Amino acid sequence: MFYKILKIWAQLAFRLYFRRIFIQGKENIPKKGPVIFLVNHPNSFLEACIIAAYQHRDLHFLVRGDMFDKKWLLPILKSTYQIPIFRFKDGFGKLRNNKSTFDQSFQVLSEGNALLLFPEASSMLVKYLRPLQKGASRLAIGTLEEKNVDSLTIIPTGIYYIDPTISRNDVYLKFGSPIDMKSWYDENKHLEDKLTALTAFFQEKMEAVVISISHINNEKIYDQAFEITEKEISPYTNAGVLKNVNAFSNLVKFVTKLNQLSERNILELGSLISQYIKPVQNIKSIDASIRFSLQSKLIIIFKTIFCFAIGISGFLVYLIPLAFSKAFAKIKIKHLEFYAPVRLAISMGTHLLTSIVVFLILTCYFNIIESLLLFIFIQFSLFVFGLFIDFARYTKSFFDFEVLKSKNLALEKRQNILSITNTE
Repeated sequence: MFYKILKIWAQLAFRLYFRRIFIQGKENIPKKGPVIFLVNHPNSFLEACIIAAYQHRDLHFLVRGDMFDKKWLLPILKSTYQIPIFRFKDGFGKLRNNKSTFDQSFQVLSEGNALLLFPEASSMLVKYLRPLQKGASRLAIGTLEEKNVDSLTIIPTGIYYIDPTISRNDVYLKFGSPIDMKSWYDENKHLEDKLTALTAFFQEKMEAVVISISHINNEKIYDQAFEITEKEISPYTNAGVLKNVNAFSNLVKFVTKLNQLSERNILELGSLISQYIKPVQNIKSIDASIRFSLQSKLIIIFKTIFCFAIGISGFLVYLIPLAFSKAFAKIKIKHLEFYAPVRLAISMGTHLLTSIVVFLILTCYFNIIESLLLFIFIQFSLFVFGLFIDFARYTKSFFDFEVLKSKNLALEKRQNILSITNTE
């Protein structure tokens, strides 16, 4: 029950934090039977939460063993199907506990459940797939050999964040083609080193679903170039959870085009972008200022004002908990891959506590039905405030004289950037 409630709660939190969540390939996930999700791992426990929230299977998770040392966390970990796995830095004594970890995992799969693991074995906020470790292969082969299951499906899964450290950005999630593990095993049972062969096979399949940049020291250029060409690459105006194949394939084409550039050309692109955004350092705002007609600008301004009017009450009610979660993550979190998930986790906790207090206060002045309706409106208001943030980003330099007076030059610079990033 707690897992189901947490899943709904997480969906609501993600709808607020992310502008759009693009999902592709849910049809590849079998409705029943043992499944292993292999997922790239750029953002700590955020990937697991997103995947648990946006597909139909209840998931078991392999998580860092040291989390189980925190007694106050144990009830939550157990009720959300967490299984501890230990690393070298946890000490040799703890490593021996991994036999129990694999035994539990074998049992979970033999009972027809779904298990999620991160074959890169560590989290790092990067936009490329790192070499896979052998743990996933050991788990897959071990399940077949020790439990003799009739079937085992592997789902290679890729996740790509535009920028998870900033709210109201996009995330792309792709569930790849299912791998029939039993067929692979039967075809390769003669191999002496099945673990190495299967790990290489998993690496190949993961590379097909994980969007990886080549110029790994210039992620910022990819992000800025994407934001400038976003309307061409991903022309979807709606916020929310979107299921569209084109969004993912267009992003792949865009990244592939930039990957093909030489190091010199990628730096030249970065220089062009810097010149383009120099006046106000806000790409969406500059784009809107020089490209939108007066009528379009007025419509955006109307939407901004309207969403602000509807959303301000929800924002004010939850201002303190939301500001606290952001400030805490900014001050306390030293590694970027933990920033977004910690901020979200604290936001969810403080949101719940605040919601309880707000509802109790409402019941002091209104009857239950009226209190419930007002409470629902406040939640809706908070969601609309997220839309206000989306629209407000376009309006910052609508009538900025410095930007407008150099409109033709800015359009020329933008066209130069598009000529480099064009995927046609």
